[in-house]
Amino acid sequence: MKNNLKNKSKESNLFPLKVNHNRTIESLVKVGKYDWSHIDISSELFPTKRKGISNITIELIHFSSRKSTKQVLQEINKNGLRPANIKEILTFGATYPKEQIKCPIVARGSMWVGSCGGHFVPCLRAGSKGRYVDLYWFGGIWDTYYRFAVVRDSKK
Repeated sequence: MKNNLKNKSKESNLFPLKVNHNRTIESLVKVGKYDWSHIDISSELFPTKRKGISNITIELIHFSSRKSTKQVLQEINKNGLRPANIKEILTFGATYPKEQIKCPIVARGSMWVGSCGGHFVPCLRAGSKGRYVDLYWFGGIWDTYYRFAVVRDSKK
């Protein structure tokens, strides 16, 4: 399988972060000053066990052609990357608020299964009324304008 990751410059897609895993999801949404947040973005529906502070680097990757969910995951795994989780993506949005205005950013490292059985992942995006934290169905086909937040390296 051809490597379909498309990055203009590696450095321009790398974002260092200090993630405080002790914070609640609700407090991270407030810190991010989002204009709207999906009602199901909560500590109750996205429980995390991790504690402490992590220094990580988020990389935003995208593909040169449309990909299925399975293909996206295969490419991420093949390149030795880990999908960002909800606390990482919320910290990213608070630290780099202009990035989600450029394109929607998906965090596959956290997933919620809805009552209909669908799998939903956090996504930072923008709309006519500002910056949003939303949930997207993680299935089907992903267009080339989506970016996937992955953790490049992890230092505790």
